[in-house]
Amino acid sequence: MTVQVVTDSSCCLSPEQLRANGLRQASLHLLLDGRDVPEDDASLGEDWLSRPDLSTAAANEGELAALYAQALAASSGDGVVAVHLSGALSATAAAAQAAAARSNGGVLVVDSQQAAMGVGFAALAAARAAAFGAGREEVAEAARATAAATGTWGFVDTLDWLRRSGRIPRAAWLVGTALSIRAVLRLSDGKLQIADRARTRDRARGKIVELARARFGESGALVAVRHQQAAEQAGELAAALSGELQLAGEVDIAPANRVLGAHLGTGALVVSIAPAQTGRFACG
Repeated sequence: MTVQVVTDSSCCLSPEQLRANGLRQASLHLLLDGRDVPEDDASLGEDWLSRPDLSTAAANEGELAALYAQALAASSGDGVVAVHLSGALSATAAAAQAAAARSNGGVLVVDSQQAAMGVGFAALAAARAAAFGAGREEVAEAARATAAATGTWGFVDTLDWLRRSGRIPRAAWLVGTALSIRAVLRLSDGKLQIADRARTRDRARGKIVELARARFGESGALVAVRHQQAAEQAGELAAALSGELQLAGEVDIAPANRVLGAHLGTGALVVSIAPAQTGRFACG
């Protein structure tokens, strides 16, 4: 068999993408009406984001351990690489390490220091390496290299959602709210930061394009845009990026996973960009 790759639902990959690449996925959780519900639960209605008691939770150690055990059995001894959401943003990475400790060394956990398709691109690179017969260490390195080379930026209409979940300091929230600014966000060393500020959506979108062009304008790039109830705006951002970057394929546009949407709020956009070639096993 081959090394098996596990990820979590923060990766924002579709069920079709997961199946096509042989990826197993653990679900993050929503807390609603006192219930702990996997975010990919089909019973969740359309009004989940409007619930006043909405909060989120990481994938837990028990469910990760069970998923790792299944993957280990399928690997026939080749082992498992688990590619997860940044440990600075979620307790999932810590739970993953605890779950991996139960495997007698069979599971290698990669804290991607990424979110959204930053995790997704890393998981895809790991899956590609595994499909080519790479060993566990090389599969993990493919994930690490891709995650490190990927840029992830975002835009939110309001900082209220991020403040509610504790993802930004109160001082930053107060300034943003008082000035009615749109925040342009970035991931740096696995942590969420405010990269820039803009008065309008169009200017915020332009800031993201500028940041992307500065980092990836000279090389082939893979681009994914995830949105929270903002399909039209996601398409506009994708078109703007297409005009500035040398794309290695069509821009991948899809809704964000629910946990990400719960932290960013309605109208949020997140773009992740990876080099088309990173090491021996590119994710594209």
